[in-house]
Amino acid sequence: MKTVAILLCGGSSNRMQGITEDKVLSEILGKTSAEHSLLAFEASGVIDSYLVVYRKGAQLAQLKELLPPLTSKEIRWTEGGFERQQSVHNALQSSPDTTDIVLIHDCARPLIHPESISRVYEAAVKDKVAVLGHRVVDTIKQVPATATSPRQTELRDLDRNRLWAMETPQAFSFRLIKMCYEKITEEGHRITDDTAAASRYDYRVTVVENHHPNPKITYPEDLALAELLLQQRDAGR
Repeated sequence: MKTVAILLCGGSSNRMQGITEDKVLSEILGKTSAEHSLLAFEASGVIDSYLVVYRKGAQLAQLKELLPPLTSKEIRWTEGGFERQQSVHNALQSSPDTTDIVLIHDCARPLIHPESISRVYEAAVKDKVAVLGHRVVDTIKQVPATATSPRQTELRDLDRNRLWAMETPQAFSFRLIKMCYEKITEEGHRITDDTAAASRYDYRVTVVENHHPNPKITYPEDLALAELLLQQRDAGR
C-alpha cells in the first residue's frame, strides 16, 4: 500500500485580522503549524511520501526550508488554487499513479495526533472513504437561507445527536477520490470538504471519532488555544 499525505498550506489567513500573514507558518511552541502537522504524520508510521500544496509568493521557499529536514521521505510540491477545492484537485492530479491511499490534511490543524491519523488511515484501507470528526455538543439552530441578518427570524431545531463536526485528515482510496474530484470539476459543483466529493456520487463515509483536540486555526485567539493545548499534551507525556 502506497500512502500519500497531502498537506494543504495554501489558505488565505484572511480572518487572522493582520496578526499573521500566514497561519500555517505561525510559530506555536517553537514550530510552525506546518511543521507540527508533518511531524504528526511522520510519527503515525503510515505515510510513504508527502505532497505539499503551497500558495504563490514567498511561502514555497519557507516551506522548502522547514519541512524536508523533518523527514527522509519524498516531498512533492504543487501550487494551490484560488479555493480549497481547486487546491485539492491540483494535488490529486500531481500525486503518483502508484498511490493507493491518500490522506488530505489542512495544516491549519497543528494538533492532529499520530494515533488519530493511524485510525483514519486504517478505516480508509477497509472502507475506502473515512474522516475524522467529533460529536457536536452545542445546541445548533438552522435559520432560513434568505435570512441575511438573523433578526426576529424563524429558528429550526436540529437533532444534536445526529450532528458531527468534520475535521482533517480525511482519507480515501486514491482512485476513488481522484475520480470524484474530476467529476466535481467537470460538472462545476462547489464543495467545502473532501467527503462531500465522495458523498455526491453516493459513496458511503466512515466517521472516525477523534478523541484528541484538533482545532483549526482560523482567528487570532486560536493560536493561543493551540499553544495551551500543546503544552498540556506535552506535559501529559
